[in-house]
Amino acid sequence: MASKLILRELEHSSPHIHSGKHLVYYIPGGNRDSISRQILDFKDGTAAAVKKWCGLAVEALAGKKFDYVVRILGHDTLNDNGSGSLSRLARDIAVETGASYENALLKKRHKTAKFSKGVDKAGRRDLLEGAYFLNPKCQLVDGKRLLVVDDVSTSSSTIDVIADKIHTDYPKMKIFVFTLAKTRHDAKANEAIEID
Repeated sequence: MASKLILRELEHSSPHIHSGKHLVYYIPGGNRDSISRQILDFKDGTAAAVKKWCGLAVEALAGKKFDYVVRILGHDTLNDNGSGSLSRLARDIAVETGASYENALLKKRHKTAKFSKGVDKAGRRDLLEGAYFLNPKCQLVDGKRLLVVDDVSTSSSTIDVIADKIHTDYPKMKIFVFTLAKTRHDAKANEAIEID
């Protein structure tokens, strides 16, 4: 699978995130390009898209090492039951990076609203506060390298809240983030990106 993908910096505001990276841009709305449509196919669980994006992610992260991998929980997901495209992505990355896939670590107390226009980053963060918690039955070794995986990051608010929660319970944990895409409202954002 030939590609010309590079890891791009992912903006975030949590001081507890060591590094955040993404592969491509997700362009919402009527200006959606081919890459953005493929990302939607991944989110929808289309087998070919899931296989493709898992492969591209594993290729991009080749040589990186983590101790733990956890996935973001979507707005309507309370825990990671190990199924679905995002769980597959996290599991494949864990295998590639020599990490333990900790699908039972992250939990939510309640469903959260989808990100919507008109809600700024601070407002989104307020909506997420208190929703996430770490399963007390999962005991990680503090000071290790933990990768948080997501498919699309819009405001990075969810990532920031989760990183802050992990830091509260594991203050020495080195937290990294990887997403397939970062939302960008620019129809030409993916023009220089080539994938098969």
